Amino acid sequence: MFTEMPTAAHADRLTEAAFELACEQGFAELSARSLAARTGGSPSAINYHFGGREQLLLAVHAELGRRMEAARADALARCLEQMPAWVELPDMVAALLQMRLGEQRKILALRDELELEVSTGREPQLRPAAEQEVAQERQFWCGLARQFDAGPVAAEAWADLALGLTGLLLCETDPAARSAWITTPTARLHARLGRQPIVPSVTRKADARASIDAFARERAQTNETALRILDATLSTIARKGADRVVQREIAARAEVSLAAVTYFFRTKHDLITAAFAEHCRRLRSQRRGLLVFSAISDGTQS
Repeated sequence: MFTEMPTAAHADRLTEAAFELACEQGFAELSARSLAARTGGSPSAINYHFGGREQLLLAVHAELGRRMEAARADALARCLEQMPAWVELPDMVAALLQMRLGEQRKILALRDELELEVSTGREPQLRPAAEQEVAQERQFWCGLARQFDAGPVAAEAWADLALGLTGLLLCETDPAARSAWITTPTARLHARLGRQPIVPSVTRKADARASIDAFARERAQTNETALRILDATLSTIARKGADRVVQREIAARAEVSLAAVTYFFRTKHDLITAAFAEHCRRLRSQRRGLLVFSAISDGTQS
């Protein structure tokens, strides 16, 4: 609970608490009442400091902007310090993406949710702030490309790739899996911009039976209750969207207790992240299965 303190300091503490709440449960759940429950204060006191939910959301976005700017600068400074002097742009982009997706997933996810809220028209007052943040993120990647002597068109292409990969891999927690999706596109864009021939990707054909056994073991390792929860979450996301996921509703659809949901996935953010990660895993498994059976068919025919 907040104790006596100057109004400005109190507001800063409330803003920080609101930011953490938004990261955990999303903008849709952020209100004076939910923030009061988090901080031990009263909704009226929170409305006094912010003047209503609209100003509260703007304060959270301002905090997000500050953290994003600091995170970008920190990641770039560390990459420049750690990478060798002869590093080329594709390697720098790949290193930065890996670092940010590994260390800054929370604020990147909140930024993406902000864009979703604005694009669906639910928070129109945040549109100017959201557009400014998107522009700053694009400018960051364009600026990096220009440091490596990329022209305007090439810099925009690198920014498009970096933004697209960030959105695609935001829910991928395995650095090795991310690497496969990052290194090849960056190398190919570098080759294309340099008018170099692009070498087609070659799929390695592992032993088919070993691949099938590994696939079966991967399926067996999934906890049955957690899988039911994730199935219910993916179904809800498909019908309503990720921003409308409610843990209590997920528990009812999965026919488990709310305690079971929070046991496996502590927050709404954890639940949605795990659901998308499971979705990606299933897609990879399906693709791997198709490649395995294709290899078996090729071997049989030959």
